[in-house]
Amino acid sequence: MPIQAVLFDIDGTLVDSNDFHVAAWQEAFATIGARFDAQVIHDQIGKGTDMLVPALVPDVD
Repeated sequence: MPIQAVLFDIDGTLVDSNDFHVAAWQEAFATIGARFDAQVIHDQIGKGTDMLVPALVPDVD
């Protein structure tokens, strides 16, 4: 059977997953003792990890 359709979703287009990303980052940061208000992290969503982490925890290697 030939492919009849392809569904391509750019994150946030069909499903708003930002709150899930924020929760995941909060959990990850908590493992190193860093705690942030959800809005602080939400303001960084859209950045790659290489930019998000240093923006919030600049002293962590």
